Amino acid sequence: MLFDRSDGETLRGMFAAGTGWLERCVQEINAINVFPVPDGDTGTNMLHTMRSAMTEASKVENNDVSLVAQSMARGALLGARGNSGVILSQFWRGLSCGLGEGKVFTGREFAYSLAMASDAAYAGVVSPVEGTILTVLRDTASAAEAVVKSGRESLLHVLERAVEAAKCSVERTPTLLPALREAGVVDAGGQGMYVLLSGALRFLKKGKKEQEEDLYLSVSASSHLRDKGEADQVGDWACESEEAGTVPTQKKQEKKDVSVVAVTVGEGLARVFEGLGVDKIVPGGQTMNPSVRELLNAIEAAATSKVILLPNNKNIVLAASQASSLSDKEVKVVPSFNIPQGIAALLAFNHELGLEENADVMAEALQEVRVLEITRAVRSACINGEQIKKGQHIAMLDGEDMVACGDNSSQVILEALAKIGADDVEVMTFYYGCDNPKSDFDSLVKAIKDSYPVQIEMVYGGQPHYDYIIALE
Repeated sequence: MLFDRSDGETLRGMFAAGTGWLERCVQEINAINVFPVPDGDTGTNMLHTMRSAMTEASKVENNDVSLVAQSMARGALLGARGNSGVILSQFWRGLSCGLGEGKVFTGREFAYSLAMASDAAYAGVVSPVEGTILTVLRDTASAAEAVVKSGRESLLHVLERAVEAAKCSVERTPTLLPALREAGVVDAGGQGMYVLLSGALRFLKKGKKEQEEDLYLSVSASSHLRDKGEADQVGDWACESEEAGTVPTQKKQEKKDVSVVAVTVGEGLARVFEGLGVDKIVPGGQTMNPSVRELLNAIEAAATSKVILLPNNKNIVLAASQASSLSDKEVKVVPSFNIPQGIAALLAFNHELGLEENADVMAEALQEVRVLEITRAVRSACINGEQIKKGQHIAMLDGEDMVACGDNSSQVILEALAKIGADDVEVMTFYYGCDNPKSDFDSLVKAIKDSYPVQIEMVYGGQPHYDYIIALE
């Protein structure tokens, strides 16, 4: 069946089916990751973003395509999670603009809108990288434009060519990014976009029956993907509390002009941030990125009209920026990429300074700390020529480089410290996770002190997935 002129119901049906198809493939997409660390959540982030878009679209009674597209763009923005979700929300912003104010759209107009969607996605990223979802979007838009120029203007023809191009572009991503090539994977965000568009194409080919099936999947509250980021308490992700060490704290002042909102997970880490004066905690971190809506709600609930937002994870920075732009309050995002950076920023916070000055000094403080994260490999892999077996301990430096791996976490830590040249480090603060036995600490501390003249502090973080988050100062 060819769709020569389509309305909002068709658009809604296409992407309800696409969202349902994305749900079927979410675990497969999550498994695509350059490093074998437990933060593969691209599929989950894209699915939550699309579910939010479809929920908003389902509220629109009018079938004008402009109204449906605008509602989907709004829902995608508020529901965006992680970098992939934010880029997807920008895709929807561009697509909505491209579809304009009309009641219906043609294949030609859809192709034009894909080009605008690609441009919007590129514009939403400070430093675009080729070999990612951005490349896939551009290649998809170019193919759609080419098929229209060839005279085949039906929506079905346009989407068929777009899906074909998306598949080829995803397969090409390892040739553009050496890290993907070495890890033997394609780009996860690009794969997610291919799956989403494939589902939309299935709708055009199979029609309303599949729309109803996939719409149910896209808006249903699946228990295995329940949004824990909307839980009321940090304890939903926390482990049992235990005390071991302290970090410098400052008492909350009753009168203040600037509030701080921070993202973290784990009962111990929540206590640390609250002790350092954080006004609102947003539960989230690796594998559990909060949505733009959750960040915005925390900003609005903060006690003052001036707010500093600490994302504490590199995959949350884009969502934090989007949330700050939606608030009527004055908001500054201090782009902390990890928990120790967030703590260093808080220690630099000064209640006597204003919003701008505090944001500046806190951003400078981010540069003063290096971070080792110790976790277990979720799959076998080859990184920098080194073979890693599933289940082995691995050490990541500043979230970018794998510096050691092995069967014993203490030995991995010692090897990592030797490789990065830790002789100048004065203080090491270990935030230990909920699964770490305390019996390991004494021997580990002794081994480190035998090699380095350093002060060591052990603090219960209670974070999942990561045995240790180690701040080196």
